[in-house]
Amino acid sequence: MTAIQAPRRIRRWIAASSVAIVGLGVLAVLAYRHEYGRVPWSDHPDQVSACGRDFQDAQSVVDRSEAIRQSGGPIRPAGHTPGWPESRTVWIGTAGYQATSGTDGCQAALAWLRVGPDQFRSYVLEGSD
Repeated sequence: MTAIQAPRRIRRWIAASSVAIVGLGVLAVLAYRHEYGRVPWSDHPDQVSACGRDFQDAQSVVDRSEAIRQSGGPIRPAGHTPGWPESRTVWIGTAGYQATSGTDGCQAALAWLRVGPDQFRSYVLEGSD
């Protein structure tokens, strides 16, 4: 092996390793998107689930008092968004939830995703306008 061949081999190895690392990163992001419905750095999911119902993003952020006003009463945690590294709490109004569990006990048409200390992103029942 000559002195010129050694640096070429090292450069080729570094290039191949870099391509492999980038490729693995892309595959990891695609797998995360497939599993959780969003990319890891996204702000919020397009859909959340609570008490057996699916809710779609309503594209608005409100404070806690507005969420309480919209729900007609207090709001409470009802689930979490899937994902890593951050799972967020999904809230629904207690007025829309009876003591039984599952969809039979849930009358909630609105849900909120806590996105800050006093900020909640609104979600509406899937299929309702």
